[in-house]
Amino acid sequence: MDNADAIAATDGVDCLMLGPGDLRLSLGVPARKYGERDDPRFLDAVNRLIGVKYRHGKPLMTVSFKISAAEDSWVKHFNLLLATADFVDVVKGHQAALGTIKTTLAGLNEQLPMGMAFDEKIKQRRDSHEA
Repeated sequence: MDNADAIAATDGVDCLMLGPGDLRLSLGVPARKYGERDDPRFLDAVNRLIGVKYRHGKPLMTVSFKISAAEDSWVKHFNLLLATADFVDVVKGHQAALGTIKTTLAGLNEQLPMGMAFDEKIKQRRDSHEA
């Protein structure tokens, strides 16, 4: 937050982003659960960022999956709201990939000859590709 004005004044910076969780962490305030009031230090920092927006004419962006327009009046100053965050999408993607792998492995296990362990089948495939 100390460098927000300098960042906003930097040529090529087209938008400013607030990561609410990152800001809370850097301020040493606890994570807020949905419906709880924010720490005054967090709100002060957000208001300072809003001031930077207006001083430099830069749009503000934030994630919106844990905010409420009724409880988080500061959000009305933001131009872009993201529906999710990168780590959420990564986790969802990995969960989907893991599901695909489990389905594939279950299918392979069903195709194994009686008594053959899965490790043996993998070794056979590897050996056939190396030959």
